[in-house]
Amino acid sequence: MQHKWRSLHPGEKPPKDKALNWWMNQFKETSTVEKQKSTDRPRTSEEDVEHIRQSCIRSSKKSIARRSVILGIPKTTIQNVLQKRLRPHAYKIQLKQEIKPDDRPKRVEFATFMLNAIDEDETFLQCICFLDEATFYVNGCVNRHNYRIWGTQQPNEFHDCVRGSPKVTSGVGFCMIMLLVPSSSVRKPLLGLSYIDLLEQYVFPKIETFEEEIVSRVTFMQDGAPPHFSCFVTDVLNERFPDAWIGWGGPIPLPP
Repeated sequence: MQHKWRSLHPGEKPPKDKALNWWMNQFKETSTVEKQKSTDRPRTSEEDVEHIRQSCIRSSKKSIARRSVILGIPKTTIQNVLQKRLRPHAYKIQLKQEIKPDDRPKRVEFATFMLNAIDEDETFLQCICFLDEATFYVNGCVNRHNYRIWGTQQPNEFHDCVRGSPKVTSGVGFCMIMLLVPSSSVRKPLLGLSYIDLLEQYVFPKIETFEEEIVSRVTFMQDGAPPHFSCFVTDVLNERFPDAWIGWGGPIPLPP
């Protein structure tokens, strides 16, 4: 057969011995060399594919394991259908702040202020002291690492956070000159009074260690976390940094 192939197709490589042996054995068993119907597990029916599609439409947040229990279809089958046939995307949860139309002019105004301040003083950014903290919920109310939403478009949903659940708050303050507050944890809700204690015990004494020229130019900055704009905090910041702190309700308002 290889000799005949070379005479009919000069310049082309003939089939290898392995392929010829496989065709010969198949011809002995089936009397044909045509490809036979696969003996692997059957292809997923269109009915099951439609059930999986409708399940994703009804509840896009349900896990594959949960769908398998409800639909009575193996998890591997559902995963193969989602990845190879329906082709939705597993969107990762992202917590964002809603930006309203009235907020955009405020953002432009703040950006313009910052650019003008930098033009007037090249060291303006070096004298900004920023304090921020992160809260870790013990009950894991939102697990953004393991949670996925299956769909063809990125979802845009709003989720109200449940207050009062167990959590640990870790905070740090810094500027370009030095670290203001070493990382510290608070095992109780961070309220306005406890935030003032953090400022008076760690932040303000550190700022006082700066050179006198720098202390007079320091601008304090904080984000819009609820403890940051309580009336007690704003009074303390207005007294300590008159007309020189950035945040909600401050002399330099921080836009959303």
